[in-house]
Amino acid sequence: MLLLVFLLIPGQMLFAQMRPSLSFGHQTWPSSPVSSLDLSQPYTGSLSDLEVWTDIRFVRGSYPMFINKGKMFLDIQPGFQRIEFRHNNWTEELPHPTDAYIIDLNLIAMGQLTNKWSYVAQATPAIKSGLEQKMAGDDFAIEGALLATRQAGESTSYGFGLAYSTNFGAPIPIPLLQLDYKASLWSGGPAWRGSILLPSSIEAWVIPSKRLEVGLQLRSIGDRHHITEVSSASIKRPYSDYFDTVLGPSVILYITPWMNLNIESGFSIYRQMQITDGRDELISFEPEQAGFLRWQLTFGGQSPLRE
Repeated sequence: MLLLVFLLIPGQMLFAQMRPSLSFGHQTWPSSPVSSLDLSQPYTGSLSDLEVWTDIRFVRGSYPMFINKGKMFLDIQPGFQRIEFRHNNWTEELPHPTDAYIIDLNLIAMGQLTNKWSYVAQATPAIKSGLEQKMAGDDFAIEGALLATRQAGESTSYGFGLAYSTNFGAPIPIPLLQLDYKASLWSGGPAWRGSILLPSSIEAWVIPSKRLEVGLQLRSIGDRHHITEVSSASIKRPYSDYFDTVLGPSVILYITPWMNLNIESGFSIYRQMQITDGRDELISFEPEQAGFLRWQLTFGGQSPLRE
């Protein structure tokens, strides 16, 4: 999964605060019944009996630097995710997503093209596997994105680009449209900013103080990983695809100049999980709408308390 949200970080803050960071966190969805099921073989059981629970734990580092005589900004971001699924009342004949480990390296470059135009490029080689057996070629993946942005004024920027990403499950080319805006809620009032990166995210944030940011987010998140154990079914190249569209509030609290806490909650508008052979679906199902909770603690990195 590409860190497309990274593209929305204000460039002025990013360039002004080149400090390494380390983040770790946890994201969870409670056990949810399955609302629809598309299976390549007959199933006579009750959908309401099938439940799925998802849990993600992650760690990510960031080491920013300038290269090419200061003309290019480069951020090296190693990351690790542990994705865990639990399935209640699933028979042995029903294929289902299995636990996964994702080890990746985000390489993000930023630079100026002209006085008004800049670019962001990202490449993400990764290992995405359940690690049930020895490593295979199908466990490796690479994603990328390129975005060109124009500064239209002091408060507005827009851009466009292209990504190759598993943000919606299977890896596909995704056109990108970006719009950023920042202003005051009223004359002399607190600042606010809006960020749109279609088709992945829409965000609006109010900044009542240097220590606090409060926002509302609509985001689509997903990924794909290779698996080697799929119940009793025999598949030559099995993959687990999943994506989730979530809506809810988010809070960023800058506890100290070197530490901040981000908490997100809300509910899933739409969720889908699939087991495929790389092309054809073996099973596709949609868990019912459910709440979610995500927290992330970061040490280092950008902070308005150090401006």
